Amino acid sequence: MKRRHWILPMILATALAVVSLWGYDQYRQKQQYNIYMENIYEKSFYNLVSYTQSIEGNMSKLMATATPAQYSLILTDIWRQAESAGDSLGQLPISHIALDNTAKFLNQIGDFSYYLARNATKGKPISAEEWRKLEELHNYSADMKSQLLALEQDVSANHISWSEIMQKGGRTLNNQEAPTVDSHFEDIEKTMMDYPSLIYDGPFSESVERREPLGLTDKSVSYEQAQKIAENFIGKDVIASIKKIGEDKGTIPTWNMEVTPKNASRPHIYINISKKGGEVVWMTSSATAPKQNLTVQQATDRASAFLEEKGYKDMTVTYAQHYNGIAIINFAYKQDNVIVYPDLIKVKVSMGDGNIVGFEGTGYLMSHTQRKLDKPSLTEQEAREFVSDRLSIKSARLAVIPTPAKNEVLTYEFKAEFAGEQYLVYINALNGNEENILKILTTNNGVLTI
Repeated sequence: MKRRHWILPMILATALAVVSLWGYDQYRQKQQYNIYMENIYEKSFYNLVSYTQSIEGNMSKLMATATPAQYSLILTDIWRQAESAGDSLGQLPISHIALDNTAKFLNQIGDFSYYLARNATKGKPISAEEWRKLEELHNYSADMKSQLLALEQDVSANHISWSEIMQKGGRTLNNQEAPTVDSHFEDIEKTMMDYPSLIYDGPFSESVERREPLGLTDKSVSYEQAQKIAENFIGKDVIASIKKIGEDKGTIPTWNMEVTPKNASRPHIYINISKKGGEVVWMTSSATAPKQNLTVQQATDRASAFLEEKGYKDMTVTYAQHYNGIAIINFAYKQDNVIVYPDLIKVKVSMGDGNIVGFEGTGYLMSHTQRKLDKPSLTEQEAREFVSDRLSIKSARLAVIPTPAKNEVLTYEFKAEFAGEQYLVYINALNGNEENILKILTTNNGVLTI
């Protein structure tokens, strides 16, 4: 009887221990995710500050430059830094504050710089009116830099957690007496409201509206529907549990989820599903493969089969790389035998077991649509005449490429060689303009283009 008396307490104690261990494990996993997101947000913020400082510094140098060759180089740097600053701004968890003016300012200062740099290469000098615009833009960039540096000091002094800001919807700093993150960005927004209008033929001139995703339908998707989409995409048989961890309100608003695999040795998976159309925007995990059992070609075949299985038709492999046992395969859409580079998808494959451990579909969702492709005005042979005589052409095909002005152009893509180096030369199929040149680098990790 005494032995029976102790059975129930022992069962309860065991159950309590199991629940406690499970709770601790859930807490630990949440902490790991918070640290992961905190690192991303912190990096994005400090990159934004750094790029903004560089923009202001280069704008300042530009004011003292007299030679077209020199201001062309500086303007090109400003263009690149503005694009990077815009990307960093878009990654911050400031979802409920309208940052349209700030983003538009970065877009326009970058694109205006590119426009002037290209004019300089064609021998066209900066006009007096354009110099006046540049001076005004320099003043606004200086204000933006000062306000971001002030925010940086507050973040540091008040030990701000960016992931906490995301969870709380961007509320105030820990110290209620200090200025809020909101107020700093609101001040920047107010400053950017009055910057000068830029009338030129770039993509962010006043006549061009903000770009919207082309690859999404208008159908609204609830969280419950998004969860089913995530389960089908990853595979129900490998999922132990799935939970909501947040929402994004950027260019593509998403439901964000964390997936716990049944196999405890596999890392957690994070996946975002678009609220419109119910498409997978991205999926990632921290998987590695110390032992590589697959070749890059086998990983590529696995990625191709995965896309076909998930309904992504007419995708063709462009380039592949691999790091730490993970192959990163780039795919572009193919329409009427023309490669459409803006419609880009990246798939990550474990070279250990062939599992799909990453997916990036943002480029595809932003750009994908059935295009009415122009008929080339030039034949391939005629387009070859616009390629440098120093290059030996190895192959050619038609390709749609994005331009720095965020437009698209039909080109002939010529793969060529010079002095043992490989290049891709893009010749406009309508007028023969040399639109772009990329250098191909073959490394131990795969193929890169610069």
